[in-house]
Amino acid sequence: MSICPRVNLVNHTRRYCGEPSTGVCNKCVKENGGHDSLEMSLGEFDWDVEKWRVFHGSKLSRARRIFAPSRDTAMRLERYFPELKIDVRPHPEKITRLTSIPRSSEKITNVIFLGAIGIHKGFDYLVGCAEHAQVYHLPIKFHVIGYTADDNALANYSNVKLYGEYETDTLPALLKQTKANVAALLSVCPETFSYTFSEAQQHGLKVISFDLGALQERIKNESGVVIPLYSSFEDICHSMITLSASAKTQITNGKVYSSISRYYYDFEKTENGLA
Repeated sequence: MSICPRVNLVNHTRRYCGEPSTGVCNKCVKENGGHDSLEMSLGEFDWDVEKWRVFHGSKLSRARRIFAPSRDTAMRLERYFPELKIDVRPHPEKITRLTSIPRSSEKITNVIFLGAIGIHKGFDYLVGCAEHAQVYHLPIKFHVIGYTADDNALANYSNVKLYGEYETDTLPALLKQTKANVAALLSVCPETFSYTFSEAQQHGLKVISFDLGALQERIKNESGVVIPLYSSFEDICHSMITLSASAKTQITNGKVYSSISRYYYDFEKTENGLA
């Protein structure tokens, strides 16, 4: 948000903007507006993204400490606010150590799209891959556990099944029902961390994602595959099949802090309490 009032860095093309010059950014926000969640009017900044960044940089400079949940996020912020010291501090999560789920004996690649699949979360790639797989009779079944930007647009694809919104405690049973061993996290915006990634790996799913944002640095060893941003639907589908058929691997994920206040928020304990 401090970089761009559109928040997720997706422009009118429904893709990552590439963080162009300020002039291009100003044109974008004038034509497309800011994010729906904004509580400030862009008119207060004369629709000038540079003024927006100066305002937020000033706010950040007064912070006691600044933490980012991934190296990608820290580096992205440092390009715009080089005077700030940003420490990388992954969000606290339970440690996961398990073996990835093997492909089902049906010889079908079952792929999960998990959560709210909006435009910035790769909706266009879900539709494109489903269409490509259906036209070319590829053995892929797409399971959407959650909802999408347009569920009706997926009605024409026999290889897509929609499960609707879910609760955390119902997810294990839903995943077992799908027989999936791959999760597709095809965000076209730079994720800062991705709890969805954590959720997928905590259930033994290998992950396929683009080489963008925090996802590419969170995929370790053989627990997933990183593909070039804007890969063709054909290449993505074949990467899904290859990943699904690959050997089982160990998945290790999560970060635990012995003291959240001291080692995550970096508060020092004093005689009068935390400081």
